[in-house]
Amino acid sequence: MNTASFNKTKVKIGIFAAALLMMGAIGINSTLSAIALNLNVSELDAIQFVAVTCLTVIPVSIVTGILTKFISKKILLIIGILCFIVGGCAPFFMKDYGSIMGMRILFGVGIGLIQTLSVALVPDYFEGEEKSKTQGMVATFQMIGCIVMSLVGGVLGSIQWNYVFLVHLFGIISLVLVLILLPLHAPKREAPAAGTQKSKGGFTATFIYWVIICFIFFIPGQIFANSMSVMLTQKTLGGPAEAGVSLAVFAVGGIIFGFIFGFLMKAFKRFTVVFGLLLMGAAFLISSFAGNLPMVYIGSVICGIAFSCCFACIFDEVGSSVAPAAASIALAIATCLQNFGMFLSPRIAEAVSKDYSFHYIFGAIVLAALGVICIVFMIVTGSKKKA
Repeated sequence: MNTASFNKTKVKIGIFAAALLMMGAIGINSTLSAIALNLNVSELDAIQFVAVTCLTVIPVSIVTGILTKFISKKILLIIGILCFIVGGCAPFFMKDYGSIMGMRILFGVGIGLIQTLSVALVPDYFEGEEKSKTQGMVATFQMIGCIVMSLVGGVLGSIQWNYVFLVHLFGIISLVLVLILLPLHAPKREAPAAGTQKSKGGFTATFIYWVIICFIFFIPGQIFANSMSVMLTQKTLGGPAEAGVSLAVFAVGGIIFGFIFGFLMKAFKRFTVVFGLLLMGAAFLISSFAGNLPMVYIGSVICGIAFSCCFACIFDEVGSSVAPAAASIALAIATCLQNFGMFLSPRIAEAVSKDYSFHYIFGAIVLAALGVICIVFMIVTGSKKKA
C-alpha cells in the first residue's frame, strides 16, 4: 500500500471523529420512559424510536457497500453525518409519534452510513497489527461518543423530555473534523501475489460464520441500552439522569478497553472474543440482580469493557476473512446483520419477559452460549490449520 500519500495520524483522527457517532442510536435511551409518558404510548412503542433506526440501517449499510465502488467514502460519510444531525435534532420541535418516527428513519440513514464507513475505512488505510489496533480504537471512540451523548442526553431529558434530541448536535464536531482531516480518496493497494489467500475472491465459510456471530451477538448486545431506563424505573432505582449515568459508565468501560486491548490480545490471542462474550454475560447478571445504583454502575463498566472487546474482535475477524477488495461489502453485510439483531432485540426480550431485569438474564444465557460456540469453532479451525 502506498502510505506516502496520506498522513496516518490525520486519517485516524478523521475516522475516530466519525466513530464518535456510531452509537448515536442510543442517545435518547436514558429518556425512553419519559418519552413514552409524554407521547402517551407504551414503553415498547418508545423503544421503537431506537429499533426503527436499527431497521433503517439494514438496507442503508448494503447500499453503502455498493456505493463505495462509485462514490468517495468521505462524501458518503459527510452525507451520513448531515442526516445524523438533521434527523436527530428535528424531533425536538415535534410532539406527535408519527413525525418523530419519520425523523428517526432519516437519522437511521445517517447511522447506517456512519457505522458502515467508520469500520470500512480502516482496512483502506491500514494493514496487519496496525489495522487491528485501529479497529480496536474505533470501538473505543464509539464509546467516548456514547459517554457524551448518554450523559448530556440524560441531563437534557431531565429538563424536558424533548430536549434529549438536541444531543445530536454533537455531530457538528465530527462533521468539521471529517471535512478537514479525511482524504477524499484512499490510497491504492498493491495487488497481492497470485495464489495467496488474500487474492481469492468471494466470501469464505469463515466470513459466513463471523457475520452470523455478529447478528446473534447484537440481540443481547442491545438489551443493555434498551432495557436500562425501564429496569431502573421498575426497580425504583432512578430515572433518566441515572440511566444516562449508567450508559455513560458503560462507555467508560469501552475507553478502559482501549488501554488494555493490546494486553488482552497477547493474553488470550484468538480467544479474546470468547473472553469478551463471557465477561459480558457476567456483567449482565450483575446488572440484573443489582439492588442499588453502585452495583448497576459496576455491571455497566464491566459490560462496556466486554462489549467493546467483542465489537472490535468480531469486526476485525469479518474484515480479515475476505480479500481486501471485498472488505467494504463484507463489513457492510456485518453492519446490516448487526442492526437486524439490534432491531429484533427489544421484540425478543419483550417476548421472553415483561420483567426488564430478566432481559439481562436472558442476554447472559445467549452470550454464554455464543462463547461456547466460539471456543468449539476456534479449536476445530485451529486443528485444521495445524493439519
